[in-house]
Amino acid sequence: MRSSIAAAAPGAGILGAMRTHDCDPTLTDTQVLDFCRTGYHMIEAAVPPAINERVVAAMTEQWERGGRQMHSFTEQDWFVESVLANPAAAGAARSLLGANFTLPNWATWFREESPVPANQWHIDGGSMFDGQINTLKWFYYPTACPEEMGPTEFVAGSHHVTNQVRFMAHYDAIRGIWKSTAPAGSIYFTAYPMWHRRAKSTAAGLRYMLTGTYHRTVPPTRDWLREPDFDFATADYWLEEPRFGEQYRSSRDAARLFLWLCGLGDKFAVREGPTWPMPVEVAGRPFGVPAGV
Repeated sequence: MRSSIAAAAPGAGILGAMRTHDCDPTLTDTQVLDFCRTGYHMIEAAVPPAINERVVAAMTEQWERGGRQMHSFTEQDWFVESVLANPAAAGAARSLLGANFTLPNWATWFREESPVPANQWHIDGGSMFDGQINTLKWFYYPTACPEEMGPTEFVAGSHHVTNQVRFMAHYDAIRGIWKSTAPAGSIYFTAYPMWHRRAKSTAAGLRYMLTGTYHRTVPPTRDWLREPDFDFATADYWLEEPRFGEQYRSSRDAARLFLWLCGLGDKFAVREGPTWPMPVEVAGRPFGVPAGV
């Protein structure tokens, strides 16, 4: 495991040099495919209580000074080692982004009074719907966030659905919502263009959360933990109901993204009708599996 400062990546702008990190991957084929289907991965209670308390204290101090962005956090070794490069979280990022991924060099944080109504569905600025994972959105809860505290909620699989904020603001309840309820110290990653919002909170208290982004620096390749029995032909690419999006489309979107992450993006091809990678009951190898997969 190692971290280092690299030259500024394209688009780094005024924030300057990016800190890169490398470690062993921790996700399996099945877990990576699950991320391709749903667009998220949670690591519960990864950060120790003492670090969580230190973060909350720093956020409270910053709040009293009127700040909302804590770039200085990302430059402090204790925060980098315990949170940004946390072994469990970094192993997941390494699996999805490859070696020498960048750590956030900024952190936006939220310290919100509850109860409050849900806010507007949106995607974050700069989202790209290109069938690739070159950026991960990172979220960290230094305090517990049960459902009554209004966790961030996401539309599962929505990273495959091209849209703009102005065309989703009128939605309220949507099928296939995942609420990121979690104990203190939890970290989770999502595909950057996931539809999300802060859920309605009903209990009195404060909700703390930090967010940032991790970025890929190398071409994709299947170098996470391989499962000996994993079969591209019969793997489960299907996003279970309730699901937002067009019927059967989730299987093809997940398969395309998974093959891209494996470095096989040029092999992806589908045929019209109920063929691979749709969940069709067949005997033996499904029809339409691309050559070379």
